[in-house]
Amino acid sequence: MHYDFSHHSVKKILWRRKAICVGYADLFDELCKYAGIRSVSIPGYVKSFEIDIVDTFYLDEHMWNAALVNGQWRPIDVTWDAGYVTGYKKLHLHPIKKIKYKPHFVRDPTDLYFMIASELFALDHLPANPHWQMMDTILSMEGFARDSSMYYKQHYITSLYSNQGRNITYGLHYFAMDSDARDIEDGDESHAYNPRNFLLLADAWRIRTEQVIARMKKKTVDSAHEVALSDDALLKVRKSILYYDSTIIMIQQERVHRSDFNDQKRELYRSYAIPMRTATRRNIGKLKYGMVASKNARKSYLNAIKINKIRLENIHKDVSFMNAKCSKKTMPEDSTSARKDISERQDTLMIMQVQLTKDSADLENLYRQALYQASQYTEGVKKTQSIVVASIFTRIGFYDDFDYEVKKIVTRLTDHKLRTDSNIRIDQLFFLDTLYHSMRRYRSDLRDLYSNYRLMAFQIKRLKRACEQGDYFSYLYEANRKDMSDYISRSDQVFHQWAGNAQTMRHYCRRQQRGTRRELHLLTFDQYVEHMNSSIRQQQIGRKASAHKRFTNGQRSQAVRLQQKAEKHKTKFTGT
Repeated sequence: MHYDFSHHSVKKILWRRKAICVGYADLFDELCKYAGIRSVSIPGYVKSFEIDIVDTFYLDEHMWNAALVNGQWRPIDVTWDAGYVTGYKKLHLHPIKKIKYKPHFVRDPTDLYFMIASELFALDHLPANPHWQMMDTILSMEGFARDSSMYYKQHYITSLYSNQGRNITYGLHYFAMDSDARDIEDGDESHAYNPRNFLLLADAWRIRTEQVIARMKKKTVDSAHEVALSDDALLKVRKSILYYDSTIIMIQQERVHRSDFNDQKRELYRSYAIPMRTATRRNIGKLKYGMVASKNARKSYLNAIKINKIRLENIHKDVSFMNAKCSKKTMPEDSTSARKDISERQDTLMIMQVQLTKDSADLENLYRQALYQASQYTEGVKKTQSIVVASIFTRIGFYDDFDYEVKKIVTRLTDHKLRTDSNIRIDQLFFLDTLYHSMRRYRSDLRDLYSNYRLMAFQIKRLKRACEQGDYFSYLYEANRKDMSDYISRSDQVFHQWAGNAQTMRHYCRRQQRGTRRELHLLTFDQYVEHMNSSIRQQQIGRKASAHKRFTNGQRSQAVRLQQKAEKHKTKFTGT
């Protein structure tokens, strides 16, 4: 991209059909002149692609207009309202390597900067001459540089018309001046407002020199007057050359300053982007493990159903109690011991059944919690992807591409990543690990319950053999067998339900893994865009600095020629 800060004739601008801000402003003034509207060009500072709130403003790099409409001066930036320059030729998310850097102008007419309120205009436009701020309170350079309000302008404000056009008297006085007087006024006011800006001041002293030289006469008898004019011109032109030299030094300092901050912005983004991608990859691994664990859990539940089926068949096939013979007489010792064991077994079975019921309810709650958090995680991934996509397209359009904005976006992503990491955890464990441990405990308790049932059945059979009458024991044995059969059937229902839950969990893990892979792809693409933008910023900084230096050297050459002309004129009348 080529920068040319020189003024060209309106005829040449129309013939070429291309210009930067200087050409736009001059053409707008010319059109206003034919329309009978008072308009002036305003040089100033702007917050743009390679300038951040951490930067310090040295030279005015932009120009816009102010027009007197209905008795009020209104700011107008026709350059920024005409469209924008994009650095990318095409945008392909797949694969990311197909993005090409090719700066070109995109025609996109808007009215974002057409006669809006001065306060809103001042968010990213600051006149070099502070009188043209058109606000009740003059905004300082430091206040403009550190104000972050402009980051929200592109997102939340489209256009705001206002009748707040101030400094009417000064504007009329400024409009009445000729171009040289305006340049001198801007030079004095701009340097007083921003001591780092020497360029307009150097132009002002060069114009003063031209005015003095214009009064010189080649043929006159008043040689003392001509020598005095020559000395005055030399004094002014030396100041001009000094300020041009200071401007070149400032251009170099500004280039170094902005390049350093550009490097810091790149490192700042890397410090956030790399942990983000690492966390995303870790989540992908967890979700892959979750898919396998869910599948294994479902197999385990189905296997437990098979085992319960075998247990139920063994219960119904067991006829050893029926074949047991009652004793011809009651044996008190055996009877007392058997009855005591039966009572203890009944208590143990009751406790185990209560514990199993609690385990079943706890595990079901864990599933509900895991499924809810899995759905929340899926929604969180979608939100994250929308944030990343919005960030990418915003920065590809070169809007709000600053470390403040990058930090804000990536901080939101990091917060989301921390939330999603916790969403797939229960009690500091991956939720499937928690479910696995609960499932093992449930199956172990169920196995203990079955073992105690068998011991209970053995004690009842033993008691039958120790007593004369077996009717009561037959009832007790059938009740115990029925309880165990019912509990096994209920357990089968629970296992069937959990097998379905495990299948649903696997489905969620698969969906999350796909979404998280897209998220990782977008984060990779986002980092690639930031890397490209950093390179583009560096090129822009270098090109703009070279253009400023080239323009300043051209202006300085004019001042040097004026100095030579004044020295030659003085030599002519002094003879030395």
